[in-house]
Amino acid sequence: MSHVKNLTCRECGHTYDVQPIHVCEFCFGPLEVSYDYNAISKELTRDTISNGPANIWRYAPLLPVDYEFDVGMDTGMTPLTKANNLGKLAGIKSIIYKKTIVLIQLFRSKIVSFQ
Repeated sequence: MSHVKNLTCRECGHTYDVQPIHVCEFCFGPLEVSYDYNAISKELTRDTISNGPANIWRYAPLLPVDYEFDVGMDTGMTPLTKANNLGKLAGIKSIIYKKTIVLIQLFRSKIVSFQ
């Protein structure tokens, strides 16, 4: 989280130190994470992203959490699949869905590895 500068309200612009809050205390607007993009651009390139792990942690410098909070199970790389036949049936040009299939045996082995 070293590249996170602060939290900024999208409505009124009030800034906060990084802390676990999600709304502005003044106007109840949503808070966004502000990053030091100059520092990120010095260490993050297309190559470092493409050569990173096959999960969400390849984007670690862009996430507002520390890597130590890894939840495992290759979080974040769920494939998107086109549903062409369903789209034709519904009269919709393009339907894309998130394919979330977890094999029970794989899930159990991951749980055991954390105990």
